[in-house]
Amino acid sequence: MKCKYLVIAVSFLVCLSTAQGQKKDLGLQNYVAAEKKCHQSIDKENWKVAESICKNALALANRLTNENKSEKMRAFENYAFTLFSQYKFQLALNNYTKAFEIGKTFLTESDAALGYAYFNLGRTNQGLSKPDKAVDYYQKAEQIYRVAYEKANDAELKTKHKESIKRTLILQKYIAGLLGDDSEFKEIEKKLADLEN
Repeated sequence: MKCKYLVIAVSFLVCLSTAQGQKKDLGLQNYVAAEKKCHQSIDKENWKVAESICKNALALANRLTNENKSEKMRAFENYAFTLFSQYKFQLALNNYTKAFEIGKTFLTESDAALGYAYFNLGRTNQGLSKPDKAVDYYQKAEQIYRVAYEKANDAELKTKHKESIKRTLILQKYIAGLLGDDSEFKEIEKKLADLEN
């Protein structure tokens, strides 16, 4: 009699586990489909529509398990980008900060994705007229991109990281110019020239 109940209990647990796994897979599939729509709407640059679609993708991402940190991070970044593109800098910063906080839990100081998260914080702080904070984030992004560049084995990846370094330097140079910091401006110009050699 005990064996019969044990078999029933094990069968129930196996069925429950299978159902939970299928639900988890379905949740991820729903998010991936929503993320695709989000990217398509971003490509069309209709920011109000993109904001709504990407917000929906974010809601789906937030239902995913903690194993899906990368998806959650991307969802916050995508949504923040739609806000940034509408000059809603404070809302964008809030969402970029959430993406950054998630990224810090699984990315290392040599992952370009973490450099991108710092870059986003820099751009948003620049939009909020906080140049000192923006420069701090740009410098951190630059450091990470440089490490990622050195680690990269692939020429295409190296080129991508080099462009990211260049983009952060151009924005740092722009801020130095706005602030009238001639020595910093010249130092960044030298870094840009070195980067091209």
